[in-house]
Amino acid sequence: LMKDYIGTACYENLSEEEKQRLTVSQIECFVGISDGPDYVGIILMSAKSNGRHYTQKDISFLSSINSVAAYEEARRDYLTGVSNRKCFYETMGICCTQGNYAFGALLMINVDDFKLYNQLYGDEEGDEALKRIAKIIQEEVTGECVIARFSGKEFAVLLPERTVEEVKLLAETISQRVREMNHTINHAGEYAMKALTVSCGIATGV
Repeated sequence: LMKDYIGTACYENLSEEEKQRLTVSQIECFVGISDGPDYVGIILMSAKSNGRHYTQKDISFLSSINSVAAYEEARRDYLTGVSNRKCFYETMGICCTQGNYAFGALLMINVDDFKLYNQLYGDEEGDEALKRIAKIIQEEVTGECVIARFSGKEFAVLLPERTVEEVKLLAETISQRVREMNHTINHAGEYAMKALTVSCGIATGV
């Protein structure tokens, strides 16, 4: 609660601008979003519109949000925003232990010659390319699914109730969009950057 926080040394260490922002925003309650020993964010709650004060029940609710947020953060790839390998294995484990193979198909997408791409343009540009590829996959994959970054340059997509033909068409669409991703022309009439390609593999639960 803010009324308790104001009396702490942490509050005194805030800048006057930060203190002013808390006052102007009428913040009465807050909770940190943790990722292990570190904090990755904060939830700030302003005064209630009905004029009532925050209760212990409210604090417990905020703490549960923190737990969920931290759990989701641990399952997310820090670079691309899709699920990470840990989440992928958890989902596959649930499918196996419950005997549930209704996910239909698994699509693996591997970026070709990515080491060379990084050597040509640097790791920072390589990271940007991975983010763009992840965005393409997210835009093309609709409905319930799990998109995960399986390794440094590989993505895995669990697709519920999809036929092999549907997944083949999806893979072709994603491949085409990735090929066109760097097709920008410079002043010399040449491609500004090396065109990236992906190789795709499909497995079914049948």
